[in-house]
Amino acid sequence: MSNERQAPDPTGPEMERFQENRLRYPLEKLIGFEGFHVAWNLEGTEIIAVGNSMEEVDDKVIAAGLAPNRVVFDFIDGPFARAKGGKCDSDIT
Repeated sequence: MSNERQAPDPTGPEMERFQENRLRYPLEKLIGFEGFHVAWNLEGTEIIAVGNSMEEVDDKVIAAGLAPNRVVFDFIDGPFARAKGGKCDSDIT
């Protein structure tokens, strides 16, 4: 059982589950986040914050009342990442 205040073990079952779910995330949804930093829920099933920098995403996670050590930060790279000019195709703020 995980402690809600403790960061997940990167080699433990929580992160294994995250990786499995993250790989199942639909590519067509992921494309909208190309070129942006994101925070995933710990289950790897949903992007819960997006921004132009990791600091911006961290601020959004905290503002939403979530513990930064209970989300997974990521950068979504792809062929269209630089062509977007800082505009995310998602409605997540």
